[in-house]
Amino acid sequence: MQLLLSHRADVNVRDKAGKSPIMYAAANGHVAAIELLLEHGADLTTSDNEGNTPLHHACFHNREDIALLLLDKIDDSITINIANSELRTPLHIAARNGLVPVVQDLIGKGGSVLALDDNGYTPALSCAPTPRIADCLAIILAHMPFSATPNHVTHKSTRFTTSTPAFGHNKTLDVGTLSVDTLGSQDTREHSGSVQSSDSEFY
Repeated sequence: MQLLLSHRADVNVRDKAGKSPIMYAAANGHVAAIELLLEHGADLTTSDNEGNTPLHHACFHNREDIALLLLDKIDDSITINIANSELRTPLHIAARNGLVPVVQDLIGKGGSVLALDDNGYTPALSCAPTPRIADCLAIILAHMPFSATPNHVTHKSTRFTTSTPAFGHNKTLDVGTLSVDTLGSQDTREHSGSVQSSDSEFY
C-alpha cells in the first residue's frame, strides 16, 4: 500500500460497495494502515453505499482503539453525527456495542444523544438488546414521575400505597423527602421517624 501511495494512488478510491481503503482498515483494526492513509489525506467524511463512514465501521466491528484514533482526527460535530441509511450515527452503534470510551469521546465532540434512527430510537435506547426491550424502555422513561436534574437527583415528598400479593396485604409508606437517583438508587433523608409500613414493619 505504501508503494501504491508513493506512486500517487487515489487514497479515497472506492469499490462497488462504496468502501474506501480506510473503511476496510477501520473494520479490520489495521492501525498502521490507518495512520498511513491519514497521512496521505484519507477522507473521514466519505460514506459507503449504506451511508457508513470509517467511524461507523470501526464502531460496528468493536474496534475501540481505531474509533478513538479516528476521533482524534475529527474536530467537527457534523462528521461525528453523520447518519447511515438506517439513520444510525456512530453514537448509536458505539452505545449498542458498549464502547464506553468511544461513547464518551463522541458526546464530548458533539455527538447528539437525541438523534433518532429509523426505528425512532435514541443512542440510549439503542443499548437495548432487542427492539421490544427498547420499546419497553421508551414507555417506562416516558412515564417516569420525575425529571432529571443536573446532578441526576430530584427530591419529592410523597405518600404511596404498594401492593405485595405474595404477602396478601397492602403497605402504605410515609416518606418525607425522597431522593431518587435516575440510575435507580434510592436514599431517604430528612424525614421524621423511620419509613415503616402500616403494620409496623421496618424497612
